[in-house]
Amino acid sequence: MVSSRRERAKLEIDEYAEEKRQWLEVLLSKPESERRFSEQQQAEFVRRYFIEREKDAVQFLHMKGAEMTCDERIEWEADLQVHLAHYMGVSDELESLDVDELVEEVCIEKKLYISFSRLETKRFGSALARANAESYHRTLQRLRGKAETALYPEFQGISCATPLSVAASAVLPLQQVTPEQPTLTVGKLASIYMEEVEKANTRSKSTINTYRTIVRVIKELLGGVPTNDFTYEPAKEFLQSLLLLSPNLKKRFPKKTVKEVMEENERSGDFERLAKKTLENYLTNFSAILNFGVKRDYIRKNPLSDKFVREIITRIPEDPKEPILYTIEELNQLFRAPLYTGCVDDENGVNRLGSNRPRRGRFWMPLLALYHGFRLNEVAQLHTEDVKHEEGIWYIFVRPESDEKSQPATKQLKTEQSRRRVPIHPELKAVGFIEYVQERRKDTSTPLLFTDSARAKSGYYSDIASKRYATVRKAVIPDSLGTFHTFRHMFRDALRVARVESVEIVETLGGWEAQGSKSAQSRYGRGPSLSRLYEEISKVKYDGLDISHLYPKKN
Repeated sequence: MVSSRRERAKLEIDEYAEEKRQWLEVLLSKPESERRFSEQQQAEFVRRYFIEREKDAVQFLHMKGAEMTCDERIEWEADLQVHLAHYMGVSDELESLDVDELVEEVCIEKKLYISFSRLETKRFGSALARANAESYHRTLQRLRGKAETALYPEFQGISCATPLSVAASAVLPLQQVTPEQPTLTVGKLASIYMEEVEKANTRSKSTINTYRTIVRVIKELLGGVPTNDFTYEPAKEFLQSLLLLSPNLKKRFPKKTVKEVMEENERSGDFERLAKKTLENYLTNFSAILNFGVKRDYIRKNPLSDKFVREIITRIPEDPKEPILYTIEELNQLFRAPLYTGCVDDENGVNRLGSNRPRRGRFWMPLLALYHGFRLNEVAQLHTEDVKHEEGIWYIFVRPESDEKSQPATKQLKTEQSRRRVPIHPELKAVGFIEYVQERRKDTSTPLLFTDSARAKSGYYSDIASKRYATVRKAVIPDSLGTFHTFRHMFRDALRVARVESVEIVETLGGWEAQGSKSAQSRYGRGPSLSRLYEEISKVKYDGLDISHLYPKKN
């Protein structure tokens, strides 16, 4: 019985993952212009959504209500009260995690292919939560035999009997039910400040140019964000995004937007970062813009004055070439996240405690990267057949092609040196990776090793995988500046600590490009044997890191 429930739960998770994958593929295939949703469209969609929920609720009560025993009605009423309290809390407090999940679930269910900004997600999610709360409120009234009254004013006069054409114009638009609408956006505030600075003509041309750079970034990333919504969390996120910028944007990437450059840098992991001094200048200039807004009453408070927000920039290494690493404490926290100890599922419920322990890409990718130095796209695009067994050694074959030559090419490597055979670390075998691979070989529906992997419009699997990893990382170690690529840096350091000194071995394991004459010589011959590579990679360890709780329990 337990096994049957687990199988059903696993099936539901897999079905939802497939629905999400298909939804993402369609979403990313659409041009940006088709992925917008005006406030009026959002308001109309929420009203239609509420009417559909009401129809289902009324039909269910009509069919099942008379058959319920007294105890069943009491239990149902208690459930309704729990749901009502939950959705009222989400709509009032705008809890980001619940709002994000609600918006995603509705978009997938209703096949709504829309990209929302963080602020839009909060507003739309809040409106959907109010619609759910309204429906639960009215169902409770029906169950108790009371006259139906509206919980929220935007649903006054709307019921399951309301024609959709009437509903489209029957209630207030979303922006009227959102309190304290600001009158100015962050992008507009930056423009006003620049006009004032240029008009005053009291600053040098070089100073004005530094302002122009940060203003360009502000307009692209925060242009439509109302000033009063730019608070502590959005400010932290913005500063963290600056860590993905490269120097000389305008000259080096004349045809790319700031967001495109950031996405490309996040995907590759290997990019030239801005110097700490430059980032500090950006922080100072943006803070000056916000202080100007406070003085002019355009914004209530400057969130960049908070020392914990500013720390995102002030605590990065002085040398832009020095990698940002995770501490051992952060790694222990990460691998004790609900994903690794028990969560609701590995999709929307990945950061909520639960009884499930799904082991798919989201689970395995960080572990594989930490102990093997894989780039995110390398591991996210792996096929089951890329895990091989030769000479008594299990290894992962990082390559662009497949065994079956007729299969369409979907995998990409960064360089020629990226193609390599990497023996599987003993710790991954202890966690059960080989058993996972063997189980995956029974599934012929997809060649992918990880069923939750999906290729983005860019052609890279890492685009989506990066966002999925960031969701977990931000929930568990929110103050860390590390990214998925940080695991690759840590692997390189672990090789140094383990005294793996052969340049050829290091370059072969990590797929790094050959540097210098010794490396050039290593290109000749067949290279290190699997047994030698396994001997060296087995030396990699992280003192203080304990993942023994991930070992399968022995019967």
